[in-house]
Formats: sequence, structure tokens, C-alpha cells
Amino acid sequence: MPKKGVSNNPAGKPKGTLSAKTRAWEELGESIINEGADRFKEVMNGYEDEDFIKAYLLILEYFKPKQQRREVESKQTLTVNWEEDKTYIPDDNSDIA
Repeated sequence: MPKKGVSNNPAGKPKGTLSAKTRAWEELGESIINEGADRFKEVMNGYEDEDFIKAYLLILEYFKPKQQRREVESKQTLTVNWEEDKTYIPDDNSDIA
């Protein structure tokens, strides 16, 4: 009986060699990334604004995870930091409580 981890085929596949199936998947992945990306850009450039936004938001999920929406209830001053500081002071007619 052979020792554990020892093959009865000493001329077998060398360690680290990829199978044909793995190589095929890697080639498909490269094609999707390269040629597929170029085609995707062409298609996206042909969309009207509304369709472009829908497609863009759908594909964006695969690159940037969705952020959870949070509701904030406050009557205090609210400062939102994006590109610059913007201060919002709610009044009694505001939808933001």
C-alpha cells in the first residue's frame, strides 16, 4: 500500500500545473475582461441617458458594494461632507425631521 500523498504515477502531472478546464476558464475570464469590456463600452456609449443610468447602476454593484441607506432624525444642524462641506439647517417646512 502506497504512503499517503504519494502517487502510483511518478510521471504524472507536475505540481502546480493547471488542468485544461482551469486554463479554459482563465482564458474566458481574460476575454471577458479585455474584449468584453471594449464591447461593453461601445454598447454603453450608444444608450440614451435613462438606459445608460440603469445599466451603469446595475454593473456598478459588481465593482462597488451597495451602501446601506440610513435615515437620520434630527432638528440639529446637519453637515454632509462630500467634495466640500455643505451645511443644512432644517426648518419647520422641511421633509427631513
